[in-house]
Amino acid sequence: VLFRSGALAIVPLRMLNDWWGRLQTLEARQRGEQDLAGPGLAEARYAMVLDGDVARIETELSIRVLSPDRLSLPLRFGSAALGELSCADQRVWLRGVGEGEYEVRFPEPGAYRLRFEMAARVRNTPSGREIQLEMPRSVTTSVQLTVPGEEQSFEVEPSAAAVETRVAEGGSRMTARLPATA
Repeated sequence: VLFRSGALAIVPLRMLNDWWGRLQTLEARQRGEQDLAGPGLAEARYAMVLDGDVARIETELSIRVLSPDRLSLPLRFGSAALGELSCADQRVWLRGVGEGEYEVRFPEPGAYRLRFEMAARVRNTPSGREIQLEMPRSVTTSVQLTVPGEEQSFEVEPSAAAVETRVAEGGSRMTARLPATA
């Protein structure tokens, strides 16, 4: 009877609200929007050091979880390999969900600071050495890169809001602040 045009069904309001929330989440994902009720990345810091053909990256993320209904945050770092996660709250855990895709699970709403190491491949190109790192969208992102050799030049894409370069201990160091990007 429910398959006929004009058919009605009685559904508890709680179940209808749950269905409506799921539909809104699916529609937002199809449009590529970030789930505003879910956890948000407030700050991301990346400290990279080139070591031969590998960039060793110390990563620190500040995350705010707002709702008890959404306690996971998807993260994508592309081809970078992630190391062990550390967080003051031992109930926070990280799991791999696909190629270059991860999910951080939180026990309850609150503010969390996560730390972990990553490693990314350094490619040699005709224009120089290159590191490609996919970074999740954050309100503020800072990147510090140290490379061997003095007087090195750096190029950041997308363009950084502020870039500072200096010579440090037999190498060159670049610090950049990146804008939040879609």
